[in-house]
Amino acid sequence: MIKSTRIICCFLCAVVGISFGFSQSIPDKTNEEDYEKLKVNYRVFPLDSVSALSKTSRYLLMAKQRNDTVRLMEGYHTMSNITPIDEAFQYADSLILMARANENHKSFLAQGNLQKGRMFYRISRYAAALDYYFAALKASDGKDLAMEAGINFNIGL
Repeated sequence: MIKSTRIICCFLCAVVGISFGFSQSIPDKTNEEDYEKLKVNYRVFPLDSVSALSKTSRYLLMAKQRNDTVRLMEGYHTMSNITPIDEAFQYADSLILMARANENHKSFLAQGNLQKGRMFYRISRYAAALDYYFAALKASDGKDLAMEAGINFNIGL
């Protein structure tokens, strides 16, 4: 009984902490340091998913409030990596839709398709994964050799 009470208390503390992170207001002024500070903070805690989720959520909120398309797509990409797979699909879809609407950001379209292909691979939907890998390869501009190597590696799986 005591163990289950401790687990419930820990869960509630985590939920309250995440809610507090969402409720904090973001300054209106555009400041590059704000983004970089949050980006560094959520990348510092790769094993601490609650902290990474909170920091990345704040990063997304800031990007939305400032109407910063590039940072928003970066946030969607990161969220698709750190959230459970059912939520990750939604973030990957958002990334793909935004990248399609912004012709200047083809690398994000490739990243979104690659990420979605990886997710389909994880749930054993190999044909769908392959379709997204090929879409990622088509969207890559040929300038990012590391991206193309990653896509080709996933096609080879």
